[in-house]
Amino acid sequence: MRGLGSSIHPGNVAYDAFTEVHWVARAEAVWTCRALARSHYASGGWSVGAVALVTGWAARTWPAGTHIAAIFPDGPHRYLDTIYNDAWSFSC
Repeated sequence: MRGLGSSIHPGNVAYDAFTEVHWVARAEAVWTCRALARSHYASGGWSVGAVALVTGWAARTWPAGTHIAAIFPDGPHRYLDTIYNDAWSFSC
């Protein structure tokens, strides 16, 4: 995934606080970005697709009543020629 990839480890993250890590493939992130924009009018880039996909999984998997917070770190402006472009998107 572009941006903050698996080889970059920022110093301001408490890695020991995580109990799970989810890997999201490029095509899954793109599909989720487009579905989110289409159904909820919320949009963003690769990381938004990944966050939305894993948040949906958590909502279906974790016990009822669990509070889930998701942060969408950016908007769609940098991705109009890629994720939201049919010709590019369907080549994933």
